[in-house]
Amino acid sequence: MRESGHIGRDVDPVRAAAALITAIQGGVTILMSTGSADHLEAALDLYLDYLRG
Repeated sequence: MRESGHIGRDVDPVRAAAALITAIQGGVTILMSTGSADHLEAALDLYLDYLRG
């Protein structure tokens, strides 16, 4: 995916994977306590922006 330009060349895959798991876990925790997916959606949107570089 790097060669096709879908993921930035400076993305560390290990850190990116850890950040994704954390974003999902945190977002789901907030979703369960508030009933709102806003935080989960925001975290995932920012994560995808980061991947695209």
